[in-house]
Amino acid sequence: MTKKKSLTYVAICSKKTSPGIYKKVLGFVKGAQKNNISSNSIIVEPKGISGYLTYTREIAFSSSDYVVIRYLPKLGFIIFLLGILLKLSNRNLIIDVPTPMKNHIKEIMIHDHGSLSQFLYVSLIYLQSFIPFLSAGRIIQYANEARFFSFFLSKKTILIGNGVDVESIPLRGSAPKWPGTNKTLNLVAVGTVATWHGWDKVLTVIKELKDENFQDFNIFFKIIGDGPEVIKLKKMSRQLNITENVEFLGFLSGEKLYSHYSDAHIGVGSLGWSRI
Repeated sequence: MTKKKSLTYVAICSKKTSPGIYKKVLGFVKGAQKNNISSNSIIVEPKGISGYLTYTREIAFSSSDYVVIRYLPKLGFIIFLLGILLKLSNRNLIIDVPTPMKNHIKEIMIHDHGSLSQFLYVSLIYLQSFIPFLSAGRIIQYANEARFFSFFLSKKTILIGNGVDVESIPLRGSAPKWPGTNKTLNLVAVGTVATWHGWDKVLTVIKELKDENFQDFNIFFKIIGDGPEVIKLKKMSRQLNITENVEFLGFLSGEKLYSHYSDAHIGVGSLGWSRI
């Protein structure tokens, strides 16, 4: 009888502050289990150097046939060495790259503009180039990478879309009626409130419709989540005079989150790569 293959996904992530990433890791493992691979996850709390050491140790001493890691650019050279170590013991390293390096650099430039730490971090990413990925058996990407970071890697790179564990989200009993008694179109967006989601565009559209005296229906936009753009979007809604059309609910989970799914006519799922 053929021995079932085993897989371990190792990531640094906080369930509390990064629930989306946490769910993606669990979803990946669940998908592997459905494909008859004995799988588990090791999620390390982000605790600075201590967290990095735990992350490295779990990768190095994993006994699984496949070790999947969520890529950390700060540990690029170490990841390269870990890949070699795993190969020597007939194990395979799979690197899950959540954001292409070309876009990750733009993210850094947006949030840490002009700082010394920004300069050092970006310099490290460029210095490492494609080297950290050379020892990997497979590389998972969700968008195209710049050539500078992908030399010699095309044959081992898999380009896919972000998966969703649909079984983790309960189906709602029924959709809200449309049009309702007050003719309101309910929109909901859930995730990290960041510039790359482009939710400011929705605020602009709401403002334009109000200025044009659009009367077919009202729009009410719920933004669920925390992130670097919350203060900016709140300020924007005040400046546009649309505060009665927008609600910021912060981080929600479980039934508190699902209740807002039940009330929504449309879910806003957007990603503006042009911004990062």
